[in-house]
Amino acid sequence: MAATNCNGSPDYCQLPFDRYTFAGTHNSAAYRLRPDCTLATGKCSKAIGTCIEAGSKCTQPWRERCRTSSENCKNKIPPWLGRWTHICKVPLQACAGSMPIICENAPQWFTRCLWENQPGKDIGQQLIDGIRSLDMDTCVTHDQRAVTCHGQGATRALGDELDVHLRQLADFLGTHRDQVVTIEYMDTDGDAGIIARALVAAVERHLGGRLWEQQSANAPWPTLGQMIDAGKQVVVFAGSIYEALPAATRPRWLHRRDDHYRNTWDYTRSGHTPDEIARLMLSYQPTGPDADHWQCVDFEYSPDGKTLLDQMRHGTVPSVCLERLASDMNRRVPEIVEHYARRFRQIHRVRLDYYDNAKTLLFDAVTMMNARNFRLFALKKHANTLSRRATSRCNGDAALCDRPLNRITFAGTHNSAAYHLAPECSRQIATCDRVMQRTAQQCTSSLPDALSFLSVFCTAWQQVCTATERVCRGWQQVCTRTIDVCARGLSWMCDAAPDWLKDCVWQNQAGHDITQQLNDGIRALDVDVCMDRNEQVVVCHGMGELRALGDTLEHVLGQIRSHLETVPDTVITIEFGDVDGDGRSMAIKLRDIVQAQLGRYLVERPKGDSAAVWPTLGQLIDKQQRVVVFGSGWTERLAEEERPAWLLSRGDYFVGSWSYTHQQPTTDGAATVLHEHANATHADDNRMPCIDME
Repeated sequence: MAATNCNGSPDYCQLPFDRYTFAGTHNSAAYRLRPDCTLATGKCSKAIGTCIEAGSKCTQPWRERCRTSSENCKNKIPPWLGRWTHICKVPLQACAGSMPIICENAPQWFTRCLWENQPGKDIGQQLIDGIRSLDMDTCVTHDQRAVTCHGQGATRALGDELDVHLRQLADFLGTHRDQVVTIEYMDTDGDAGIIARALVAAVERHLGGRLWEQQSANAPWPTLGQMIDAGKQVVVFAGSIYEALPAATRPRWLHRRDDHYRNTWDYTRSGHTPDEIARLMLSYQPTGPDADHWQCVDFEYSPDGKTLLDQMRHGTVPSVCLERLASDMNRRVPEIVEHYARRFRQIHRVRLDYYDNAKTLLFDAVTMMNARNFRLFALKKHANTLSRRATSRCNGDAALCDRPLNRITFAGTHNSAAYHLAPECSRQIATCDRVMQRTAQQCTSSLPDALSFLSVFCTAWQQVCTATERVCRGWQQVCTRTIDVCARGLSWMCDAAPDWLKDCVWQNQAGHDITQQLNDGIRALDVDVCMDRNEQVVVCHGMGELRALGDTLEHVLGQIRSHLETVPDTVITIEFGDVDGDGRSMAIKLRDIVQAQLGRYLVERPKGDSAAVWPTLGQLIDKQQRVVVFGSGWTERLAEEERPAWLLSRGDYFVGSWSYTHQQPTTDGAATVLHEHANATHADDNRMPCIDME
C-alpha cells in the first residue's frame, strides 16, 4: 500500500529525500556523559617520565663539565637544578592520583557546560519529540571499544555503547513506520578503523532491513513515500568512518557526506560568540562544488578556550557554557533560516544544541522550509507533466508565444545583483600603503642627497645636512603613521559599514535577491562582475577603489538555473555590462562560468542582420533555449574563435539609455533626455531601444 503520511504530512510523501528539510540535533548522543579519566590520568603519568628525563638532561652537562675541571666542582652544581626533578614530579604525581577522583565526581554543571549538548534527552525522546536528523560523535576507549562521546583526547567525555542509540532508533521505527530518519557519523577520536568496523556491525544488527542504499552521488533520490513503501527509512552518512573502510568491504548503505552536503561548521568554526556565528552564517557564500551541494543550517558553537579556563579558575560557572550559548543563538533561528531559504534551493536540515529549549522555533522553521520545498517541487512536477507548449503561455502571456524575441519588452532591474554587498577594503588599503612607501622613499633619498653635495665644500653644511635629515626622518614617521591610520581606519569602516550606507551608495536592489526578482516577474537582469583579490569572479557594483562585492557569480547563476528548472515557460535575458578585473583573464573566466552554470539553456545568436531572424518566444521555449546573454566591451577581449555563439555583443543589438543620460546630474534632467530621445527618429538604427531608469 502506498504511503499516505510521511514524516507528519501526506504532502511530504511526494518530496524526494534531497528536497526535504529535517529537524535535527547537534551531538545527539551528548547526554549522560562522563569525563574520560583514563586518558587524562595517562597524560599525567606520562608527563612524570618526561619530567625525570628533562631533569636528567638538565643536570648532566654540568656534571660532565665538572669532571673535566675538578672533582670538587661537582659540589658547585646549582642547587635548583638538583631539585628540578622533584619539583616537577610532585604536582604530576598528585595529578595522576587525583584525576580519577576529580573525573568521577565532576559536578553536573561542569559536564553540562562542556560536553552535554542534549542533556536529559536520549535518542528515544528526541525521536518522539520530532527530531529526524541525528548527529553522532564516536570514540575508541582505552580497552578498544567504540562508544558515543563528545570531545577529543584528554578533554573528551564518553557515553553509551553504540548498541544503545541504535536500539532506541530501531524501537521507534518499529512503531512509527511512516517516518524517515537520517544519521550522520562525523567526528571521531581514536582509530577510525576500529570505530568503522564496530559501527557497521552494530548498524546492521539493529537496522539491517531498514537502510536505504543510494546507487551513486548523482543518482536521483527516491521520495519519502517510496522509501517508506520499501521499508528503507534510514539514510546513513559518514566522514572519516567511510574513508576508513576498504571500498571492497564498505556497505552500500554507508554514504560519504562530502558527496552530498556541507556542514555549517566548515565555515563557522572560527566564531566563538552568537554574534560572530550569526555573522558568519549570514555572510556565507559557497564557491566551487559547495555551490551545488545541499546546504545545512547548523547552530553549533566553539567556546573560547581562554575565557572558559579563566572563569573556571575563579570558581565561577563559565559564561560560555553550551546552554547559555544555545539560548542566545537559538532565538536567531527564524531570521537565519529565512535567510538560507531565500538563498539556497536545497536545505538538508536545521539542527540545534539544547533543542528542548527552542522546540517551537525549530519545528516552525522546518515546517516553513518544507512548505516552501513542497510548493517548489509541486510547481516543477506540474510543469514537467505538461508539454512545453500545452499551456500556450510564454513569459506569462499566450500572446507572446508567436512574437520574435526582439519584439518583446522585458521588465528588468538595474544592477540586479546589487544586494548583500560589502565595500572592498583591500584596494583602498593598498593605495595607502603605496603612498606610504612613496613618501618614505622620497623623504629618505632626495633631500639628504642634495645637501650631501654641499657638505663637500663646507663642514658647516654637514651639520645643516644632518639636522635636515633628522627633520626629514621625523616627517617620514609622522607621514607613515598618518597613512597607517588611514589604512586601519578604512579597513574598520569597510567592515563596519552600516546598511544605510550600503543602500545609499551601492545596493540598487537591497533585500531582493535574484530568486525573489524572478519570482516577482523580472525577466531582464543586469549583472556587474568583478575579480576579487582571490581571483574569483563575484557580482559587484562600482569600479576600482569605490566598489562593493557580493556573491560569487556561480551562486547567482545557480539561482537563475533553479528558476528555469521550476518555471519552464520563461525566457530571460542577462546583460553583463560593467566588468572590473584583469581584461582577458576575466573574460575567459566569465565565459566559462556562464557556460558551466547555464549551458543547456543558452540561446545562440541569430544569423544575419535582419530583425526577422530572431526566433519567437514559443520557439525558444520549445527548444528550452531560454537565456539570452549580452556582453559589453569585454567580449572583444576574446578572439573570434574563443567567443561562443551564445555570447552576443550588446552594441550590435540594443542601445542602453545610460549612453545618453549618464551626464545628467538630476533625475529631472535624465527624464527630459529620455523624452527627447524617445520622440526623435532613428531610422538608421535598427537596434532595440531600452528605457533604463538609472
